[in-house]
Amino acid sequence: MIQKDDFISNYYHHLHEIVPNYFSTYLLFFLNQIFTPIISEKVLIFLLLTHFFIGMALILKSISSKPHLFLLLSTPLGLNYLLGFGFYNFLFGINFLLLSIWFYLNYLKEFKFYYLIGIFLCTALTYLCHGLVFLIEICILTTILSFKIIQDVYNEKQFRKWYILEYIKVGFIFYLGSI
Repeated sequence: MIQKDDFISNYYHHLHEIVPNYFSTYLLFFLNQIFTPIISEKVLIFLLLTHFFIGMALILKSISSKPHLFLLLSTPLGLNYLLGFGFYNFLFGINFLLLSIWFYLNYLKEFKFYYLIGIFLCTALTYLCHGLVFLIEICILTTILSFKIIQDVYNEKQFRKWYILEYIKVGFIFYLGSI
C-alpha cells in the first residue's frame, strides 16, 4: 500500500529491524486477549509496580542487611510522574535494569551460569523496552565492574587476567542484548 502511493511513501517507510520501545505494546496486546482494555491497563500498571518493588527489594537486600526502610523510601521512585503520562516502556526498562543489576551483583559474588543467563535476558528485555535505559544499563554495569576491579587491585595489589575477560564478557552480553 505504501509503495504504490507516492504521497504516503514520502512520509512513511517500513522498518525491517526490531526497534526498542515496543515491550508494553506487545504486553498490552497479550493482556487485551484475556481482559477488557481497562482491566488490562490496570493489570499492566500492577505488573509494573510489583516488578519495580521486587527489583528494588532484591537490590537493597543484596547490599544492606535491613532494606525495609530503604524500600519504603524508594516508594516515590516507583510512583512517579512518568507513570501518569503513560511512559510504560521506560518504566519497564528501569525495572529490567534493576533486575540486571541484582543479577550482576550476585554474579560478581559467585560465578554461576544462571546469573549470566539472567543478565542476558534482562539486558535483552531492557533493550526492547527503551534504548536510553539500555545505554544507562551499559554504563552502570561497566561502572560496577570497574569499581570491583579497583577494589580487588587495591586489596590484593595485583591485576588479574580475568578482569579483561570480564569486560569482554560484559561487552558480549550487551552486544547480544542489542541484536
